[in-house]
Amino acid sequence: MFPGELKEILAQLHAISGLDVREDSMAYLTGSHAQGLATPESDFDYLMVYAPLAELGVPFSPLPEQLHSEDKSQKTYRGDKFARMLADGNADSVSVAFLEPAVRGLGVGVAFVETLCRKVQPHLMTQQYVCNCANHYARTYSELQKRRSVREQDPDAPLIAGLGKRSRLDDKYLAHGLRMGLHALHTERTGQRQEAFAEETQARLRALKTHQMPFPETLAWFEDVSAALLYEGSTPNADGAPVFLYNAARAAHLGRGETLRAVITQHFRATFGCRAGGPTRTRSGDDHINDSRADRLK
Repeated sequence: MFPGELKEILAQLHAISGLDVREDSMAYLTGSHAQGLATPESDFDYLMVYAPLAELGVPFSPLPEQLHSEDKSQKTYRGDKFARMLADGNADSVSVAFLEPAVRGLGVGVAFVETLCRKVQPHLMTQQYVCNCANHYARTYSELQKRRSVREQDPDAPLIAGLGKRSRLDDKYLAHGLRMGLHALHTERTGQRQEAFAEETQARLRALKTHQMPFPETLAWFEDVSAALLYEGSTPNADGAPVFLYNAARAAHLGRGETLRAVITQHFRATFGCRAGGPTRTRSGDDHINDSRADRLK
């Protein structure tokens, strides 16, 4: 049984496309409950993939590529969009590729996506994945540096401009960004996925998320992660901010991107023949599943 908000999205998909995709959908638990960072106030976040095979990669399909809840806590993607996100190292998609669905239909589209996830698992720790995690961390670290500058001028200033006090949303944002930096560091060092953080690290992330970590300790932790990333795999820019530029050894260590795309392409071709040729990118930067439109129009 799909949770309430996902039921609403499924109803929206039906209203938009006229298609009932419940049997070809699966939902993965994500967010704090999946990461071991849940608090009593935490809600349940899901990433849902809907994959009716007749609609994957079809031009002008009435089924949208993605549809999210208003607060983005429930994210849903069509199966071919999900495949492109895997190929591009999207951190959310990569994480759920290693999970069992919390809820799943019984249609062939579900089997198609689950088989795809099993096939790509050995190839998902790409340089692009590390860059995505590290860049997310860098944005968070940049915001933290701005807040430090404000606090140095006014110790009583809020950590987020426009807020009168430090908020749980702020702590959640910092904890998520730091977690991405730790993932990037581990993957850069080992080339492997981090199954779970040590309990000490989990406890510190929970303390940060729930406003129990003093600001100096938060800042010191971010600076330690930045120093490790900068020392091991990248260089600072003219302003001293972290820029994650991986050297040749790291690129070779994590150079699985082309293999990953080939595996996804082969999976689509095995199912659809010439109708879909796998994830690629157009000159304009738009993602799409490469296809032979002539074959489709025969």
